[in-house]
Amino acid sequence: MNRRIAILLVFFVIFILSAGCSSTTSDNIKTSGIYALFNVENKYGENTVTAKATLQVGGITGSYIKLVGDDELLCDGQKLSSRETALGSIEYVANLPKKNAGEKYVFKFTRKDEEHTIEVTQLQDVHITAPKQSQSFKISDDIKVTWEPKSTEDMDLTIDGDCIDPHTKIFQSDNGEYLITGGTLKFDENADSKKCTAKIIVRRYTSTGVPKEFDGGNAFSYSISEVDIQITE
Repeated sequence: MNRRIAILLVFFVIFILSAGCSSTTSDNIKTSGIYALFNVENKYGENTVTAKATLQVGGITGSYIKLVGDDELLCDGQKLSSRETALGSIEYVANLPKKNAGEKYVFKFTRKDEEHTIEVTQLQDVHITAPKQSQSFKISDDIKVTWEPKSTEDMDLTIDGDCIDPHTKIFQSDNGEYLITGGTLKFDENADSKKCTAKIIVRRYTSTGVPKEFDGGNAFSYSISEVDIQITE
């Protein structure tokens, strides 16, 4: 990662810590004042998915909400447990049995006199077929990434590691392959070594929105596949 990006990231983290990581309790906040994000993450090869939700007041950079009293978040009837991230945000999480593609996970936000339902549809598994786990490449090599199946859904591909700058490609639809041409990846000028493990992540997703009673937000379904490769000079 170059120095300019590192400096920008430092300022971004400071901004998030100062602007978005305070918290408040839900008892004094109407649903119409809550910005809500819901997502289900499905990783290839796993038998469970992770259901997550975050609630904020003041929009996406506002204070995180701690649920108190009768307020509760559930997914498929299972209560989501709260946890605080390293940056101080509050999220609600549950691990659930994985469903078949096309089936739905049902979030419910329940309050004393309210219940709001958000549905997220299980995506078909996406699977990286090349390169293979632990395959080695020089940074000057072409790296052909292939995956199954092809799709018209939104997708992104990221490669990152301790010794390289991150590289991301965003797709509106895909043909199941992407060539990272030699010279695209760059060594991080501040890295201790020019040899490291890099992770390739393919992430397909759809969004369905949230009910109008909320102050905005979204609901996402993610299908994710990962592979680690070796990068050398």
